[in-house]
Amino acid sequence: MATEAESKFRNSAAGGAGGKGVWGTPGEVYDLEEVDVRDPNYEEDQENCVYETVVLPLDEGVFQKTVTPIVQEYFEHGDTNEVLELLNNLNLGEMKCTVPVLAVSLALEGKASHRELTSRLLSDLCGKVLTTNDVEKSFDMLLKDLPELALDTPGAPQIDMLLKEYQVSGDVAEAEHCLQELEVPHFHHELVYKAILMVLESTGETTFKMILKLLKSLWESSVITVDQMNRGFERVYKEIPDIHLDVPQAYTVMEQFVEQCHQMGIIVKELRDLCPSRGRKRFVSEGDGGRFK
Repeated sequence: MATEAESKFRNSAAGGAGGKGVWGTPGEVYDLEEVDVRDPNYEEDQENCVYETVVLPLDEGVFQKTVTPIVQEYFEHGDTNEVLELLNNLNLGEMKCTVPVLAVSLALEGKASHRELTSRLLSDLCGKVLTTNDVEKSFDMLLKDLPELALDTPGAPQIDMLLKEYQVSGDVAEAEHCLQELEVPHFHHELVYKAILMVLESTGETTFKMILKLLKSLWESSVITVDQMNRGFERVYKEIPDIHLDVPQAYTVMEQFVEQCHQMGIIVKELRDLCPSRGRKRFVSEGDGGRFK
């Protein structure tokens, strides 16, 4: 004797709607039927069963495609609760500790405001989506990837372009405006560093005077802070032995440029005195006990 389910299957197949071995037409939905206690296959536990939807954990590829737009949209609306809700609906699995890594990486590619938003997001996710251990693992991963992240930060090529355009136009106001538009105040030392390299590699006085004018303007307008200015000069000081191999006049030009910057108030005496000089070790300011540098 055929069961009710078997009869349904045969009737559906006979009707040709779904073809042989198919329950019915694609997308057909059957009504939920009550359990028949007289069915020989009936088991009492059936009525107490609870069915749950199983969501598989995200693999790396799906994680990138799913979470990247969530973070990018967050940069637009700034609502951490919305991100929390969306992430809670995902089975992040082992990729959970990668959320901060992805967020920080995307923030570094964007504006300064994105980095501030990321800081707030990670704070709000901790304890709700992320455990302390997840955060620790993510920052270990970030530290490991730091050299690549630094190279991928778009501020560097944009600063190169800014300096090249300034070299052609000589428009200080435009250069200052473009630098502020980049929203990378933590990266201004790169402009100082690259600008000084342009001076060392140039011939004649044109670039020398143009960069003096630019740095003086950026310093007086407080667009570049003393910390960022110092870091830019100190990077050149550290690398000048290698620069000298390709630019024989590097030491001489550097000393002249540093002296002019000091006279124009761009740098302080202590930073001027740290400037390396070829062929001899140099005493720095009198206040540091006569140590060699």
